[in-house]
Amino acid sequence: MNAFCGAVAVYDEECKTFCFQYCPEKVVQLLGYDMPYFDRHFSKDALGLLCDEDRMEVEHAIMSAKSRHIGIKVYSPVKEKTGCLKWYKIEGWEDGTTYCLLFGGMSQETQLFQSIASENADNIYVIDKENYDLLYVNGFKRAFWNEEGQNTPKCYEHIYNKKEPCFHCMMKMGGSEEMPCETSYEEGGRCYATHFKETEWNGTPAYIKYVRDITEEATVKREKERLEKYFETVLKYLPGGVAVVHHGLNGRLTPEYLSDGFAEMVDMSMEEAWDMYKTNALSGVHPDD
Repeated sequence: MNAFCGAVAVYDEECKTFCFQYCPEKVVQLLGYDMPYFDRHFSKDALGLLCDEDRMEVEHAIMSAKSRHIGIKVYSPVKEKTGCLKWYKIEGWEDGTTYCLLFGGMSQETQLFQSIASENADNIYVIDKENYDLLYVNGFKRAFWNEEGQNTPKCYEHIYNKKEPCFHCMMKMGGSEEMPCETSYEEGGRCYATHFKETEWNGTPAYIKYVRDITEEATVKREKERLEKYFETVLKYLPGGVAVVHHGLNGRLTPEYLSDGFAEMVDMSMEEAWDMYKTNALSGVHPDD
């Protein structure tokens, strides 16, 4: 038991809560606590380790499984003393008249990886290559679980609350050569950029999916394109001509833009106008002036 990185809690009918029956010091240290503090705050309330946002739903799911005498696996962040949130697997099962919970621990190397991944600006999902099972989520996402007899939650169920793979999902292409490395799409009024990477996750062929919210960038880009189109229309129908001229450090004036109206004004084709003015914006000015 000491070699196993995990802690066992059992349901106390008198206290109406889960109490730790066995918790090795290794697990306590991995959570950043010392034994006296851990005993005071969590020994009689194992689910107190869950973050406040998840506790009600997770506890309800566990108690529901307990009442139906079935097992359950919960994947949820738990609180660490420094305030960080780290993902743990909590496995529940019935042992005679007792319902037990196993808090699965993680190595310091795994915790370091999760810490780095959680600080990433992207959302990171690890998805089973064959069946869309969600194997890992980075950062602070809501807890998810599956009861005994149920399959691991699918990525489209957990992320988008859908009953089937998303229309825009690149995994439908099955890793073919046509499968793009990255793409963008809209979902629920938001814009996202995503790209995939093949990997092996604990022996399971999988995709790592990186998703970034680009709604603000997309909005700015669309607004810029709208304004550009507007100004192009204004310039097209503006009487006379418009030229955008660059003033160099050597005093030379060179055009960067000539409107169609400018070419018509000087009675030239656009090609002829550029040939005359491309090196000097004053090429068409009479020498006396």
